Amino acid sequence: MTLNQTNGFIKLIRNSSKYFRMLEERPTAFLLLSLIANRARRTNEKDLMIDLEIGEALIGDFFAYGVTRAVYRTDKEYLIQNGYILTTKADRRGTIVKLVDSDIFDINPTIYQYDPTTNKRINIIRENNTLDNITDEISPENLLTQEKNNTEEKI
Repeated sequence: MTLNQTNGFIKLIRNSSKYFRMLEERPTAFLLLSLIANRARRTNEKDLMIDLEIGEALIGDFFAYGVTRAVYRTDKEYLIQNGYILTTKADRRGTIVKLVDSDIFDINPTIYQYDPTTNKRINIIRENNTLDNITDEISPENLLTQEKNNTEEKI
């Protein structure tokens, strides 16, 4: 199963006590959690392949992280019981889970709003409810320049 992934990053909180506890208790669950964090939708941009909400990911391909079906099911139950994920829906493609705990992995969710008359992003609302106005064309260079300007203004 391959999903269209955009460039981005996932923050690993390595000084979290949950991180070390999971690595000691269930290292394969850590692998599954990292797979979920990698696949989790972090923006509200639509994808034609599958309709996911922010923080949701499609899993079920246990062979993708090199385990058996039994280990996958045990890992999934471990993550649910410890409050890392919630199962939202299961269908023929797999299981859709929602990443609900950011103590180990933070996917930095972002909500974009678009001007319907142009192909411009008009603002970005981040998880911590800050609002940055962005009115240039959507391109990596423009986003980097705007992020740099926003950082300089805050300093």
